[in-house]
Amino acid sequence: MDKNGKDDHLKAPLLQQSDSSVSVTMFSSSPNKTMKTRTAMFRVGNVKCSSCVTSIESALGKVTGIESVTVSALQGRAVVKYVPELINVKAINEATEYLGFQVIEFPEDMVVCHLRIKGMLCTSCSGSIEHALLMVDGVKTAVVSLSLEEAKIHFDPTLTNSDELIQAIAACWL
Repeated sequence: MDKNGKDDHLKAPLLQQSDSSVSVTMFSSSPNKTMKTRTAMFRVGNVKCSSCVTSIESALGKVTGIESVTVSALQGRAVVKYVPELINVKAINEATEYLGFQVIEFPEDMVVCHLRIKGMLCTSCSGSIEHALLMVDGVKTAVVSLSLEEAKIHFDPTLTNSDELIQAIAACWL
């Protein structure tokens, strides 16, 4: 400090050369080329013009995990290529609905699977299994009956299969 109570370091230049080095690490949020992609197709309501198509394609195209989006106003369909490790179909549908467009599922693409489940003791067991099934990507509905000892699952066969459903159920007992 000088005799007036001011710091001398305030007189120093703002930008000075430094002896220390700085390193920057960049992380990419884009999907890794080795990650598998899946394709989801669904109907989109209220798509009336090319402006609607552009708004859906550009907004969803910016979402991490979505590789490509193709929307047809004429057919009212959207085809989304995505990385399931980064995003799921439910999140894609929610993002589309957030934009103001109604998402309509393709029931004709659904498969119904009935699985016999032994060893459930209470409604907590059946509830846990139902929750685990609903967490599997591609499962649209899952109803587990304690009294019938079975599960009825509606799922998209392009996203999952019965083996993955069985694994999800088995994981409840681990």
